Amino acid sequence: MVSTALIEEQRDLLVRIVATLVKTADRAAAQPLEALRALASDLGQAPESLASVYENIARASVLI
Repeated sequence: MVSTALIEEQRDLLVRIVATLVKTADRAAAQPLEALRALASDLGQAPESLASVYENIARASVLI
């Protein structure tokens, strides 16, 4: 939740953050295998272990 004061004081920053989140989500949806590998790398996990947890990208695990 974002406070009204923060919205008023940092509107440009919040707009950039939300735009980046939307862009990242769109890219992950378009390239689920790449997203899975990036997330696995960031978390220090095997892509296979994450594919079993995230059902919406589990089908990408076939390509690993």
